[in-house]
Amino acid sequence: PGIEWWCKKVGPRVSSQKIRLVASIHSESVSELREMAALLNLYDLAGIELNMSCPNTDAELLWNMRYVVDACRAVKEVSRFPLILKISIAHHVEGIIRETREIVEAVSINSVPWDQAFPRRRSPLARFGGGGVSGKAAQGPNWWLLRQLAKASSIPVIGPSVWEYHDIERVRALGAKAVSFGSIFLRYPWRPTQFVRRDLKERRG
Repeated sequence: PGIEWWCKKVGPRVSSQKIRLVASIHSESVSELREMAALLNLYDLAGIELNMSCPNTDAELLWNMRYVVDACRAVKEVSRFPLILKISIAHHVEGIIRETREIVEAVSINSVPWDQAFPRRRSPLARFGGGGVSGKAAQGPNWWLLRQLAKASSIPVIGPSVWEYHDIERVRALGAKAVSFGSIFLRYPWRPTQFVRRDLKERRG
């Protein structure tokens, strides 16, 4: 429904004392992202995720490093929250990290654009923009990207594409400082809760 709907219906009910939420925003306009970030200052959030890697974004924009950097700076100028940058394997990662390391508090990793995962196959979602490949099928490229990001800077990286319990330790071994659960919710919605409880129990000894 859009951010105006969110600000009216959801934002006023958000309380960090109950659950810490990060708002994820996306636009193909830097000025729109800046405006959305300013609006979100009114709410009790833990942070903002700037999603610069929607798989249905125009390919030319997706590859545009300057757009990503300018968007991060614009959001950071007006936002009072920590900033998580969500990128994908399609991006010029080294350049983006080099120019945003003083702006971004963490990096998350999105799905793999369909044409990156299967360059010779037409996407079944082509009419919607192509879509992305996530979950277990995305582990190879996404974990490669995780390793590169962890090596490139000290910015904490959130490990993606967890599908089995032991994947948590795998992404940590690759340099992840946190873990995200994505498409696993669609196939096995109970697994993330089980995984987190088991992981907390084992780490506490």
